[in-house]
Amino acid sequence: MPADSPSTAETFINPSVQSFVDVRIIVVLDAMLGFDVEAEYHAVAMDHIRIADLVVINKTDLVTPQQLSDLKQKVESIAGLSRIWETSFGEVPLGLIFDDLPNHAMAGVQSAHAGEHEHQHHDNEFTTWTYCSEARWSFSALQRAVEALPRDIYRAKGIVRLDLETGDYGILQVTGKRAWLKLSEPESPETVPVSTELVLIGKPGTNTNKSIGMVFEQALEDARSQGSEGYVVKDLRAFNVVFA
Repeated sequence: MPADSPSTAETFINPSVQSFVDVRIIVVLDAMLGFDVEAEYHAVAMDHIRIADLVVINKTDLVTPQQLSDLKQKVESIAGLSRIWETSFGEVPLGLIFDDLPNHAMAGVQSAHAGEHEHQHHDNEFTTWTYCSEARWSFSALQRAVEALPRDIYRAKGIVRLDLETGDYGILQVTGKRAWLKLSEPESPETVPVSTELVLIGKPGTNTNKSIGMVFEQALEDARSQGSEGYVVKDLRAFNVVFA
């Protein structure tokens, strides 16, 4: 990876170009390289981690559990809200990167109204949860919810019912710490979404539909009661509204 990759990536994640490109930044970190501060490219690797949505720590079989724990803490201190996936031999579930799994799960939610079910996938490597609500969402409330998602949630996708006079609804995509909300105009009044339906992908055993629902409901309540007062945006590029 070129030494100037972080600056190049930051160009593509700038909000002004989000309507033209859909960029997800995944950084693969060699566990030995990350742990060895004297390694030649250690500083470069840490610089790349800073902008990652998802950090894949590879070759975890070559370090001790304590070394891996220390490395994860270091990555978390550098990468902020980025998600971490631990693996060996470069094995990463494709559903964690590409849209096939969330698309399939989303179709299940919409067709079967399966909002109360949790599903495990790929030999229990990760689980999908769903969140459904008839509430109307402001941009502020939705950003609060996305920023408050547990770090064990790697991806999310779905339709959001928005609090807009135009009647537009949103198509939400979340990868790691970064979210995109694309505004879409209904084809007719009859096709306006009457509920928010989201699918979330994460580490098994870490969340439930109820716990995720509490995150979203708390964000709604905070936005209604506090407005923008006292609310500090953690990352201006972490939540982008794209006007189609």
